Amino acid sequence: MHISWKYLVYKLILPTSAFLFFIFFLSPSNAVGSPPEAPSELGLISGTSSMQISWRDNSGFENGFYVERSTNSIDYVRIATTSANVTSTIAVSLSPDTEYWFRVAAYNTWGMSAYITDSATTLPPPPDAPSAPIFLYVSATYLALSWEAVSGAGYYKIYENGSYLDTFYYTEYPRDDLSPSTSYSYCVSAVNWGGESACSPTVSTTTPSIWVPPLAPSTTTLSNVSTSSLTLSWSEAAGADSYIIYQNGLYFGLTTSITYDCGGLESGMLYSYCVSSFNDFGEWESACSSENSTTTLSVPGVASVMGTVNYYDGIHQVAYATVMLEDGSHNILTTTTADGNGVYIFSNVTSGQEYYVAVSTSSVPTTSARGVTSADQLKIGRHVVGIEIFDSVYKKIAADMNWSGTITSADQLKIGRFFVGMHKLRYIGNTRHCPKPKVLA
Repeated sequence: MHISWKYLVYKLILPTSAFLFFIFFLSPSNAVGSPPEAPSELGLISGTSSMQISWRDNSGFENGFYVERSTNSIDYVRIATTSANVTSTIAVSLSPDTEYWFRVAAYNTWGMSAYITDSATTLPPPPDAPSAPIFLYVSATYLALSWEAVSGAGYYKIYENGSYLDTFYYTEYPRDDLSPSTSYSYCVSAVNWGGESACSPTVSTTTPSIWVPPLAPSTTTLSNVSTSSLTLSWSEAAGADSYIIYQNGLYFGLTTSITYDCGGLESGMLYSYCVSSFNDFGEWESACSSENSTTTLSVPGVASVMGTVNYYDGIHQVAYATVMLEDGSHNILTTTTADGNGVYIFSNVTSGQEYYVAVSTSSVPTTSARGVTSADQLKIGRHVVGIEIFDSVYKKIAADMNWSGTITSADQLKIGRFFVGMHKLRYIGNTRHCPKPKVLA
């Protein structure tokens, strides 16, 4: 423990009631000829262009303190020499947002203590003021304010009618609980660690009177229905500034008129419509009108027949087969060739007419993997004579070539006629309702 230069005064009370003072001038054994102890607890408080520096005085016999500054922690310049017992100073004329190193040492007649060192970064300069905000939306009791982001800003302060209102970290601010028919003014400042900017230019607005939701439109009317369009109309709704059209339950369009032309429709399709009212200052729209439906006109004489040619397994397709379109009396009207996936299409046929589709047997490959071969004829024969009975109802159905309900030599004959081109396969479409199959022998 250090004993600093002190005067110890002892008062002796003599019997004569006189006072005698003995004054002892003391010093520690290491005080004379020794440097002071080093300070401690170096503290730095940053400003934009200044730094407050403080320390703890651990010596009672220093003459003062040296305070030095560096911008690289190596080269120091002395910026202050204080008197004894002074424990703080201020460094000024510093650059914003810059790191500085500071060190402090005590000194006396016999030398100086060790340094204590620390560093800190000055604050950045305050950001620029935002540009004038704009109103995104204004209603009787609510508004939304927006402004451009400011570089270097950490957050923003919003002022309403000249008084602080709120702190916000984004550039859009919602304000509710407003009074109808009332004027409001706003400005915005940007803030960072360096301080607060000036306020933006002030903008003002007046809230409208209390908003009344519009009524729903009356029942809609559909007219001018064609194959691809129709006209929707309704009567004007009180309080509405615009109308929203819904088609089949989904948003379809917006208009300020009381009629709407609905185009781009498909022929022969059912469409339903309803209309709701909307107010520019409203927070919601009205209920939808009663729904009205109609079917667009069909295009006469314009239809198509398409399908896929499959092998008997119903899985594999017959590529490039010749497909014939027949009328109700099985007269061939036209032919086409299926593509590589077995898909065929007949266009420009008359809608509402009955047609049959047949496949030319001569165009169907007869590979053992997919087509009908002589091996199938042999298997039918083995079943007929009881040598190898079909173990699956599907095999029995396939073997019944003449659809007689039984498997006989007549079915073998049908296959033979197919091989020589005297019989053609009946086409079955992708979707067909079949009766309960017979149990074949």
